[in-house]
Amino acid sequence: MLISIQNEREWRSLCQVLARPLMAAHVDYCTAVARVANRPRLDAAIGALFEQWEHDALVAALFEGGVAYGSVNPLDAVLEHPQLRTTEYALPGGAKSAQVVAHPVVDALAEAAGVRDGDHRPVPAIGEHTEALRQEFAL
Repeated sequence: MLISIQNEREWRSLCQVLARPLMAAHVDYCTAVARVANRPRLDAAIGALFEQWEHDALVAALFEGGVAYGSVNPLDAVLEHPQLRTTEYALPGGAKSAQVVAHPVVDALAEAAGVRDGDHRPVPAIGEHTEALRQEFAL
């Protein structure tokens, strides 16, 4: 889990989420300068508190508390994420196609022209473009 505390309000919110409201006013953590000066100890304390939570419960509590966070997901969760876009590539020789992660950028001009994720050339066979590449690079 990655958290981002930008100001004192967010720091107090995190302390509330972690059920440690007094930590917000602790002399070693009450300002950004103090938190940076005591970062190793603070990181250890927050890490120990995070370990007491189930992942989904912590995500929900951070979201509800308005704390900026990023969840580091295992690969299976990444592949199931609702924002992950995939596209299908035809493989050479009539083999099955491969579902791969789509490019993260969606070009509005390409979309307006009707070009979609699946509008790409199939994966070339080994050596299929060798001669064209040799000519292009004068090899």
